[in-house]
Amino acid sequence: TCGIPVLVERWKRKKWKKMYNSVQIGDKYIRNHREKNPFKEQWGSVITITGKAMNKYGEPYVKYLDGYIERSDRLSHLMEHMHYEPYNNQDKHNE
Repeated sequence: TCGIPVLVERWKRKKWKKMYNSVQIGDKYIRNHREKNPFKEQWGSVITITGKAMNKYGEPYVKYLDGYIERSDRLSHLMEHMHYEPYNNQDKHNE
């Protein structure tokens, strides 16, 4: 019972380390609005990764360009909470 949170935390670290290793400077990501209404905008801003680093706790961070503004955040926050995903021209498709 007290070992389960440790296993979950270890699994999350491995997952984000693998994601961090796959992210390359210059990669583009797009925000998925996850909008159920098909008449509303489905996709948001496209960002470009400009840097990446691990903090002293082993958490992966990325620096990115959002329009003309450079920002940085935890990789997990961008993917899980802000819903960014690799950019493959999703915003160009008309369905």
